[in-house]
Amino acid sequence: MSVFTKEERATFQAYEDSTVSECATAHRILSEKETAEPGPWDNSRTPYLVDIMDAMGDPWIRQVVIKKPAQCGVSESTRNALLYWTKYDSGPCLIVFPDQQSCEEQIEERLKPLIKNSLQEETTEKVHDLSLKRLRLTTMDVYVGWATSPQRLASRPVRYLIFDEVNKYVDWSGKDADPVALGKARTRTWRKRSKIVILSTPTTSDANVSVAFEDCVDRRVYQI
Repeated sequence: MSVFTKEERATFQAYEDSTVSECATAHRILSEKETAEPGPWDNSRTPYLVDIMDAMGDPWIRQVVIKKPAQCGVSESTRNALLYWTKYDSGPCLIVFPDQQSCEEQIEERLKPLIKNSLQEETTEKVHDLSLKRLRLTTMDVYVGWATSPQRLASRPVRYLIFDEVNKYVDWSGKDADPVALGKARTRTWRKRSKIVILSTPTTSDANVSVAFEDCVDRRVYQI
């Protein structure tokens, strides 16, 4: 008979997968909808993502900015971070996509398969908990929005914030703040415990991801 309670054993278990990349190896299962090579996640296939993923789980890093080529797996690394947050360091999350169509596509083709294949223990039995507005899990809620809808970006406080393909956001000319500023304002409640991830394929030097990258105090380049 164990001398530890169920909660204590769960706490010790959490430290076995202490980084996002380790958590992905232990728990992430890719489906045919997500990749041409379905099955358990393998860090050796994309070694350049390991440091990126681990930065998203590092409590001392508040913002991660990623300039990337197309189809290199970076978006999957953010879903691995979401997997890690859900299991070991939960808090409400908002993912901002460029537009409503891409938002709905990502929910159906990426987020729901992630939940179905890798987060079975954290899912509820209620069908409506996985909708086009919110993905409700037992440990945290994941909200989704798009850059052209300020209403979706200016309501609930969140701990985790992911700006997906930020350079595809439309130019902002409304009376509200731009989508990035609106989203960041939602993390104020969590202060230093919040995490902001900005990613995109680069376009011009004055576009969102390039400006954010140049503002980083620690800039790294993966070389082959």
